[in-house]
This record gives sequence, structure tokens and C-alpha cells, in this order.
Amino acid sequence: MFGVSAYARFLARNLVTRPQSSVKEFFFVDVNECQDGLHNCSEQAECVNTNGSYLCSCLPGYTGTGKECIDMLMLTFLTNMLVALNPMTQM
Repeated sequence: MFGVSAYARFLARNLVTRPQSSVKEFFFVDVNECQDGLHNCSEQAECVNTNGSYLCSCLPGYTGTGKECIDMLMLTFLTNMLVALNPMTQM
């Protein structure tokens, strides 16, 4: 990643300049996707705002990517049902 001076040089090269002004102006605005409802996290997940993005993490008792979460008890039930219904798993 960038060191402090490398990051300052990067910002200086990427500033937006107004045509009518010799002053370079810039600003960064972080959108809080979690607060604004702009995320695609599962209803069974927590949305955590990060700088420029967000993360989804399944709530306790659920497993998955955060964008898709399934109840761990339901997953165990469905797995057991598939094993019981599939004769090849009962060898």
C-alpha cells in the first residue's frame, strides 16, 4: 500500500482543478451503504460500513457469505434429510 508521502503525491496528481481557478480542490465523501440501505446483505447478516464500501457478515446461528445466510439448524436438518433419502450415503 502507500506510505504517507506516496499517498500525498498520489492525491496531488489526482486532484480536480476548476477551469476558472488555479486552486485545486478535492474532497472525499464516504457513502454509508448500510445506513442508506444501499447494500445487498442478507436480512440475517450485519452490514458494516467501510471506507468506500461495506462488508456483510452472517449473524450468530447463521452461516454463509453475508449476502446469503442460512440458519445452521436448518442446514443440519436439510443435510440429515438428504442423507436419509439417498440410499448411496447409507453404505
